[in-house]
Amino acid sequence: MVGSLLTGLFLIKLTYAGAALGIVLLTMVTTRKFSDWRYPLMLFGLFASVALAIELSTGLIHLYLSDVQMTASVTTNLLRPDFAVRLLFYCATGAVAVLMVGLINEWDQRRFHVWVPRTLLSLAIVMAGVVIGIQNHPELENPLLAVAVLIAGYPSLRFLNSRAAQDAPATKTTFDNGAANGIAKLLAGRACIIGFVAMAAGPVAQDVAAIAWVAVAPRASGSEVAWLAETPLSDLTLFATEPTKRGTAVPGTSVRDDVDLIGVIGDGVALIRPHVRGRDDAVVLPLTFSNPYPVLLGLLPVRHELAWWHADRTFSRSIKPNADLLLSGVDFVMLPKRYTNYSNVAAFRDAYAPEIARDFRVADENATWLLFARNRCQMRLRC
Repeated sequence: MVGSLLTGLFLIKLTYAGAALGIVLLTMVTTRKFSDWRYPLMLFGLFASVALAIELSTGLIHLYLSDVQMTASVTTNLLRPDFAVRLLFYCATGAVAVLMVGLINEWDQRRFHVWVPRTLLSLAIVMAGVVIGIQNHPELENPLLAVAVLIAGYPSLRFLNSRAAQDAPATKTTFDNGAANGIAKLLAGRACIIGFVAMAAGPVAQDVAAIAWVAVAPRASGSEVAWLAETPLSDLTLFATEPTKRGTAVPGTSVRDDVDLIGVIGDGVALIRPHVRGRDDAVVLPLTFSNPYPVLLGLLPVRHELAWWHADRTFSRSIKPNADLLLSGVDFVMLPKRYTNYSNVAAFRDAYAPEIARDFRVADENATWLLFARNRCQMRLRC
């Protein structure tokens, strides 16, 4: 069961599989203490067998790993020390809570002899969350705080009521009487659950509130959204609280709002559609963070969206996914003249300008897009 779950997570997202593997290793260190070698052998044997079977039958695993390699090649371009300091201060309270819960549990359970003390492991998880936050999150948040506090004190969760704490076998603590020992166990269990709820409640409440708002928010209808029928996103739903009418384009490279962005995407569809000629095997790559055109035109997906592309953090002319991997098999490159976060578009353009100038030519243009076609794609009857 665990091996199947680990394999499924690997196929869904590598970071999920990494987190699951960490939990498995934690179990091996703390619970099993490496006493049963057959468990990890069976677990990883099943994982390797399923992965090999998928590779032999579909050939997808090596493509998946090449995508991972391309993503890993995009290292941090800017450490953002000011943001890192603010994030550390933001996480300080949570780190102290993890430390206190862990020490209470260690003191009560007397597990200092474990090879990897649970408290230190929990603090390492907190720091891993800080590293993730520095590189991948624009907001001040640590997604691993709740997990860290739960791992720090989970053995004491069985002592959430006073009777269980009093009835538990006494451990060698500085408390020599049963009442004090029961209080310590009760405190450890409740500190763990309170810390977990406090750290997880905020993000969970925000997510639930967002889902509830989407479900009940008023929708725009009638003449307000009649113009959507003329766009490739005719089935899109707009909330009545947001701008719903198209306005005059803002001068420069920025878009005014989401409605303006819909117009830009529609202009891109109008530009590329005559060149695709109804084929479903053309590969279109816009130099933007996301690529809506495979979905809108029924085209092949482009393998370029695994990296967190942000011109101020992880992407530059020198630090970027390999051009051969990115542009291999691409028939058309689309460069917007206006878009959200245009600094990212400019970074993509500058980073791949030599390869685009060498292998592509300008094929078409409108008010918001410039279309490049591969020089030799006439041989493939696509351009």
